[in-house]
Amino acid sequence: MVTGQRNLARKDFQHAKRIVIKMGTSVVSTNGEPALGRLASLVEQVSMLKRQGKEVLLVTSGSIGIGRKKLHKQLLLSASLRMHVQGGTEQHHALDAKKGAMAAAGQVGLMALYETLFSMYDVACSQVEDHHSTIKLSSHRISLSLSSKVLVTEAEFRTPEHRANIRDTLLHLLDMDVLPIVNENDAISAGLYRDEDGVFTDNDSLAALIAGETSANLLVLLTDVDGVFDKPPTEPHAKVLSVFGAGGPIVFGEKSSVGRGGMQAKIRSAQRALAQGVNAVVIASGFKYGILDSIMKGTVVGTLFVPNPSALTPVNSPEDMAVAARDGSRALLELSSAERSSIVLRLSQLLVDESPRILEANRKDLDAASSSLDPQLRSRLKLTHDKLVTLSQGIASVAGQDEPLGRVLSLMEVSSGLVLEQVTAPIGVLLVVFESRPDSLPQIAALALRSGNGLLLKGGKEAKHSNACLHALVQDAIRLETSKVPPSVVGLVTTRDDVGALLALDHVV
Repeated sequence: MVTGQRNLARKDFQHAKRIVIKMGTSVVSTNGEPALGRLASLVEQVSMLKRQGKEVLLVTSGSIGIGRKKLHKQLLLSASLRMHVQGGTEQHHALDAKKGAMAAAGQVGLMALYETLFSMYDVACSQVEDHHSTIKLSSHRISLSLSSKVLVTEAEFRTPEHRANIRDTLLHLLDMDVLPIVNENDAISAGLYRDEDGVFTDNDSLAALIAGETSANLLVLLTDVDGVFDKPPTEPHAKVLSVFGAGGPIVFGEKSSVGRGGMQAKIRSAQRALAQGVNAVVIASGFKYGILDSIMKGTVVGTLFVPNPSALTPVNSPEDMAVAARDGSRALLELSSAERSSIVLRLSQLLVDESPRILEANRKDLDAASSSLDPQLRSRLKLTHDKLVTLSQGIASVAGQDEPLGRVLSLMEVSSGLVLEQVTAPIGVLLVVFESRPDSLPQIAALALRSGNGLLLKGGKEAKHSNACLHALVQDAIRLETSKVPPSVVGLVTTRDDVGALLALDHVV
């Protein structure tokens, strides 16, 4: 690890200047066909990063996967009638062993596709492959075309002189605002024995090598899973680690059938990148729409690798928030009706006592709101002292309502001595999304607390400061009235991405 190397926290990703993005075979292709929708979305996001002034290098897999289908089709077209009658099984099996031929067939089409997609956004791209014989031609190719090729092999990384050569080539391309596209030339190297201690063994380790050589701030490894799980993702309740190295042991499952590496290879590559000076690495799913945008905004997606994970400020993932709310709801259920009412009454009192603090936060939202905001929406957003007093009175009335839990709604005698009761009980964890009307937050929280439910809230972005202040008061009310229930029983979600992640947690929410 580089001495003095600092962590790059998620919130700092937006300031990253140089980014290396690696797209795995399963991201680039589906059953041997280019995944056009997924690729187009990723190309658009990469192009937006370049428009923001970022320097982006792309490492891509997929040539073998795409070439396999091309050659299978060619084999069928050229096969004799006898081969068709016999099924051509032996020929197809023989073809699968010829990965170099498949890579050669797939590389041309893959690069042409990238050039076409990036040209829609006026982004010039350059392919960088793994080929020993033409490294000396790099400078001439660059002078001829912005879509030039710079070709190297693993041997070119073994000496400082050759490392400097490829590094200078990549940096020159970046200086000319060209997007380098890096891909190992499997037409040459496919099927060769690879020592795990070699310079690179797959495109994951190649991406780590490129990130280190170009002094990248961030490396993103896009794959077909959501990140590093604490156990195989096919097992029930497998959980994505938000930060690698901060949890317990990991159990690995099987690797993808189309890629060469697996999750263990990706972890080794991430750690290798950190050792070479990269500030942060993220392993995430390339199947998620807008994944690069989410990562750059600092959303907790995928698994983050940093040099010193213990130094990171803890950030709760959506699943962490949901689990905390669920555990809190169980603790809330253990309270008596009077204890739950006292929390609601305390919240009612805090709304009046802390009204200056609330109004100051609301003023920030009003100042930030566009002058073109609809007057009706602005009226909903605005809080006043009179509104807070009325809100306080309404919440106090919730505390005075009859106990909502344990009420018998119906009785039915199923058989002699066997009576079926219908009794009210908490739902568990509620996820409530509401508009930019901050006075809704304490009302919803009061109803959830009174009824023994955990709560996750997502308000409109226009009420960001008001919602944060009111949420803090809800947690203060819980903290002041009881030590039996964690304040995290009521959580505040801040992004749409978090809502999407929560909707997938059927076992919690």
